[in-house]
Amino acid sequence: MDILYNIFYFGLALAILVTIHEWGHFIAAKITGMRSDIFSFGMGRRLLGWNEKTGFTFGRLPDEHVYEGKTDWRISLFPIGGYVKIVGMVDESFDTDYGNTEIQDYEFRAKNTFQKLLVISAGVIMNFVLAIAIFSYLTYSKGSLEQLTNKISYIHSDSFLTDYDIEPGDNIININGTEIKSWREILKNIVFVDLGNDKNITIKRNNKTHKVIIKGENISQFLNKRAKSEEQGNFLGLDSDFLNVIITSVVLASPAQKIGIQTGDTIMYLDNQKVVSSQQFISIIKNSSRKLVDITWKRNNKIYNSSIQTNKDNVIGVGLFGLFTGPILTTKYGLTQSVEMGINETLSQLSMILNSFGEIFKGNIEFKNAVGGPIKIMEQSGKTAEMGMTSFMSFVAMLSISLALINILPIPALDGGHLVIILIEGIKRKELNLKSKLIIQNIGFYLLIILMIIILYIDMARYL
Repeated sequence: MDILYNIFYFGLALAILVTIHEWGHFIAAKITGMRSDIFSFGMGRRLLGWNEKTGFTFGRLPDEHVYEGKTDWRISLFPIGGYVKIVGMVDESFDTDYGNTEIQDYEFRAKNTFQKLLVISAGVIMNFVLAIAIFSYLTYSKGSLEQLTNKISYIHSDSFLTDYDIEPGDNIININGTEIKSWREILKNIVFVDLGNDKNITIKRNNKTHKVIIKGENISQFLNKRAKSEEQGNFLGLDSDFLNVIITSVVLASPAQKIGIQTGDTIMYLDNQKVVSSQQFISIIKNSSRKLVDITWKRNNKIYNSSIQTNKDNVIGVGLFGLFTGPILTTKYGLTQSVEMGINETLSQLSMILNSFGEIFKGNIEFKNAVGGPIKIMEQSGKTAEMGMTSFMSFVAMLSISLALINILPIPALDGGHLVIILIEGIKRKELNLKSKLIIQNIGFYLLIILMIIILYIDMARYL
């Protein structure tokens, strides 16, 4: 069931991204007077589709079919993308029928350089527009929620911050000159702002302050390590205060069920330690080495106490969730403010991705941990959907930004490769011959196939 759930939301995300991207090309072509014979979701052989001349049909169109400006809206065999077939252009379809015919004013090759650039870049532009629209909508409809705390309750044992003078109970009050009042500001200013650069942090402990300088390379290396683990949601290995550890599920016949723990219970103490985070709870359980430990939990204001021992897998059979119970600031925004914040969030995500590329080239983040293929994206699609539509929509927005960046790379067969060819033709004031374009397109196509195989191999290796 989980697999089907992941597949459904992966398909939904892919359908949104491909449709929006290709719609950009299609609309720009219409605006500039170009004909688009095909709008395809997926690549390869036509499975089914509709156009004004033949109506709804299955399979391939007849060989004698003439489009005459009537677009065929189709679904094709391989759901790995899509394309718009613009008359007079060598693209994913490898159509060369126009090669020996006279140039018509509705063809791509008949237009000026600016019009060609607009059509080719419109897909990438629409991906950015989609991200801005999603972030703007979420801001307008949900507002912003900020956990008003800057106090650390727990530092994970594997966190890079254990090497610095930072302790549970500390308040982070300033990062690189920015005053910190909420937990989101801590994550944003350490992880997302200027990734790879050093962070000058002011810590308040027992009413005294001191400075800590965190090396940017340590942050990048930790993110690289965390990308290999299952705990990718916690970027820093830190937990805030005001967290209650709630039981979300109990496995049948597990040690937890046998002592009476139920879904919805709040864990208070474990092994005589006050429980302040889910990760702390997990750490204590793993280190108990199948010894009996005391556990105290609360249900409807009633306190329960018992002893528990892990099973042969060294777990007690529960799911956990850290519920923030501290002060939360909810801010509502008007339409103009929401759009402005949507633009800023898109630019922030774009900057983070570009900085991540920089860290890959520096060697601080491994390529295999920085990329996610269809399997990883499918898994994340399901996980974010489980967390609610807000999380899923944010995930789609971030995928849209990533798709835009990938497409703008100057690789033949991608939009960026077409842009380079158009610029060369514009400078030379002469169109490249059809044979050269076909060679370039084929090289790009096979490069993409090789890249897809590599990414798919990396994807599969994570689960083997």
